[in-house]
Amino acid sequence: MGRRAQGIRFRPVGGIWTVRFRIAGKRHEYSTGVKVEPRQRRPSEAAVREGEQIYASCLQGKRIVRAGAAPTLDSGSTLAELFAEWLEDLTVRAATAEQYEVFTVQWLREWKRVSEMTEASVAAYFRRRLREVIRKSVANEASALRKFSAWGVETGAITAPIVVPKISKSVTGTPYKERRRTRAPELSAAEVEAILALLPEWSGLDKRKNGLFPVRARFELMFETTLRPATLDKLSVPEHWAPGERVIRLDASDDKEGYEREIPLTEPARKALERVAPEAGIIFGAHKYHRYLGPAAAAVLPAAKARIFTGQHVRSAAITRALERSSNLAGVMHLAGHKHASTTSKYVRPTFRAALDVIGAFDSGELSGEKPRKRAAK
Repeated sequence: MGRRAQGIRFRPVGGIWTVRFRIAGKRHEYSTGVKVEPRQRRPSEAAVREGEQIYASCLQGKRIVRAGAAPTLDSGSTLAELFAEWLEDLTVRAATAEQYEVFTVQWLREWKRVSEMTEASVAAYFRRRLREVIRKSVANEASALRKFSAWGVETGAITAPIVVPKISKSVTGTPYKERRRTRAPELSAAEVEAILALLPEWSGLDKRKNGLFPVRARFELMFETTLRPATLDKLSVPEHWAPGERVIRLDASDDKEGYEREIPLTEPARKALERVAPEAGIIFGAHKYHRYLGPAAAAVLPAAKARIFTGQHVRSAAITRALERSSNLAGVMHLAGHKHASTTSKYVRPTFRAALDVIGAFDSGELSGEKPRKRAAK
């Protein structure tokens, strides 16, 4: 074996020899692409030769990108620092940035260095993830890692793209062992209205306002407008609504999907706001409502429904009601803050109640354009 260049070091990472060196105080680490043979403690001649070529190219100011090689750091930053820099550079919605931050925590548990993110290790990671969560969650995570990789190569932070596998549409993944949110039970408008009627106007189960927060009006507004809980938490006077106005104004930052829009108010929705809105400031805020919803649901619903009922289910029932009472899909999407019809369609429920509406429309001639049918006398 020939004498290697001074100042460079070799070490095995993920079964591949990598070369490390400093130039003008800046640390570099690159994959040579040469495999580590079993029981091999020193780099082979091929690894040394490749490493010295990489070192020489860097001395000449050339950028090293080896096709198929494992990505490695091209800066003095650690992987955790790179993730932090990437998150700071992101120009996405706050909710998306928060989700990406969760992903980076998971990735740091898997990999400590960029050079460990080989094609094989990344593929193995996502195969395992499919055994833990559903396909959509895995696909979102894979998309985030591709974005990090593209950012890293574009900024010169890493030397080669991270190879992220495509998540086949034919796989389903694995439902999370503990659902974060219970699937909404089928609720009629009458059931929801009965629950709302049993809610106290203010927290504390009395009518005093000092230091308390509105309860019934919040869920009445949710049922009339289909607004998300997080959006209701943010509503304030006069930024979103003021007495006498017949719309709620939402900015992109108020909505989960970044959907800036105006929400028209029904008369019950407007009255609910007027009952509880302050002269200025937050109308509802974020609070725990189950202590009020639980007893009301238990008094109205069958035990199986009452046991899983949450405030979010009022929104689900509201969207279903809007779809049943209107054929205007675009209008329902606007209210609910959905940008895709496929999302809204998930709230369509085949029910006996809906079937009766169709039969009633046939009898009235609304669907056929014919004269109303006469029912045979009993």
